Amino acid sequence: MIAVDVDQEQASRRKGAVPDPVRIADGIWSVAIPMPGYLDYSLSVVAFGSEGSVGIVDPGWAGEKALEALGGFLRAQGADLGDVTTVVATHAHPDHLGLAHAVRERSGARLFLHAREQRSFDGAREVGDWWSVDRFREYGVPAEITERIARTMSGGDPVRPEAVVADVFVAEGDTIPLGDSSWRVVETPGHTPGHVALVEERHRLLATGDHVMPTIFPGVGLGVPSGPSALSDYFASLARLRAFGEHTVLPGHGYVFTGLAERLEEAEAHTRRRLDEVRAASAAEPTVDVFTLASRLTWTGGWEKVIASPMLASALLQTGIYRDHAIAAGL
Repeated sequence: MIAVDVDQEQASRRKGAVPDPVRIADGIWSVAIPMPGYLDYSLSVVAFGSEGSVGIVDPGWAGEKALEALGGFLRAQGADLGDVTTVVATHAHPDHLGLAHAVRERSGARLFLHAREQRSFDGAREVGDWWSVDRFREYGVPAEITERIARTMSGGDPVRPEAVVADVFVAEGDTIPLGDSSWRVVETPGHTPGHVALVEERHRLLATGDHVMPTIFPGVGLGVPSGPSALSDYFASLARLRAFGEHTVLPGHGYVFTGLAERLEEAEAHTRRRLDEVRAASAAEPTVDVFTLASRLTWTGGWEKVIASPMLASALLQTGIYRDHAIAAGL
């Protein structure tokens, strides 16, 4: 069993702190990549091969600061961006996939992604209905707040759409060589339709992306197409990971941790509490719009904090998904 790094855990709780790289096993590291916005960094898994190859899971946010952080870490280990042969994205959000194109340009690495995640990204690019202004109007969001959401969404994604075309599509049970280890794909839809986790059995490691994290719970249904089934998918994916309860978890945010079984229970309990809250509020007033419904839910820091946050769009989309799931289940 690999111990949790206490210094990294403490750093993750300090605003603005980007923790140092953490060595997980021979040739396998968890590396913090800086990012703007709500969180200060994401976590990449970097695996070095004895023959000089480098594999990366979730390279991080696009931009020079992130690229320099990743490149600087590789140079400190006697490698270079040009040595990267494999990039795996657990899902297509910009804080995980964004840097993949720059890495591919410098190395010729192959990008691995689930086919549903590719379709999700293509759908968001070509249709855009899930994050559209019209949807927020349907949700009853006041015009001035809708306009602010639109401005936030239009300027926040650094991923060039034409750059996100995977070289290899993965599915449940596929194996991907990263460094000197073999990592098996476990499908974990819910956060997005094609989210995956990766398990490495030699060192009993599990890379979970955004599906399971030590200090925060993921949003559900943040991809195209999503809907009421996203919650069912999420619960099923939590259950799927119970088989790896003794593995060390390498998440996409926070810090490396153990005790997966307990965290899975916490994540399910949190989500079911929110679902029960939405169900009760919807049953009390079946015609309530999503914006009003969201204002009646329990939020960390209160609803006024959510309204002022760049995470408002995500909060509203998830409230809509919870409501639709409750309605589909007959409340």
